[in-house]
Amino acid sequence: MPPELPETGTILASITTKWVLLMNPKTGSTSLNKAFEKHAEIRVGRNPQLKHLTYNGLTEMFGSYFQNRGCELFVVVRHPFDVLQSWYRYRSRPELSDPGHRHHVNFVGDMSFMEFMHGWANNDKSSGPTAVSAGIDFCFNGNGELARDVSYFRFEDIDRLARKLSAKVGVDVELQVKNKSPEREISFNQSELEKIPKLSQAIKIYNSIDFQTR
Repeated sequence: MPPELPETGTILASITTKWVLLMNPKTGSTSLNKAFEKHAEIRVGRNPQLKHLTYNGLTEMFGSYFQNRGCELFVVVRHPFDVLQSWYRYRSRPELSDPGHRHHVNFVGDMSFMEFMHGWANNDKSSGPTAVSAGIDFCFNGNGELARDVSYFRFEDIDRLARKLSAKVGVDVELQVKNKSPEREISFNQSELEKIPKLSQAIKIYNSIDFQTR
């Protein structure tokens, strides 16, 4: 038996209709959660430490419980550069500039995007304003490799995933835009970006993913 779970959550699963939806940050996860949570029998809680439980975290918690019951695992992956731009915009929002804001330590509105990118490239800690994920390692297994038992969808194809899930639950479910990062004009030096090994490696892994196309 799986462990007892809270009533609401951000990892959704249905044993009856055979699917598990992992919520990769910055990939429309809030919209997916809002659309399909009422069709899920299992919801991993909204505790901040569990909100975006990775594939490896899910495996540590459940083992092969879902796979053994014929469930298909779904996840959306976005191009790493787009994810990092989204994080930069999100952490640049004006309210974070207030020292009294509980997330003020994450404010990056006083640095350029290139400064943010170099900070991210050199950040080997789990905290700080540039300590964000490019979204690629979300589906790494315990060996640091991309999980093979996952159906991957590009961020641009999120509607295709919604149709796939709709077919499983037997109801046409429409996505609505939720939690969109604020707009902020971004300028960058392409040649400088191409010299960042951490970014190049993330893009290489992204390009190697066997995305679903139908």
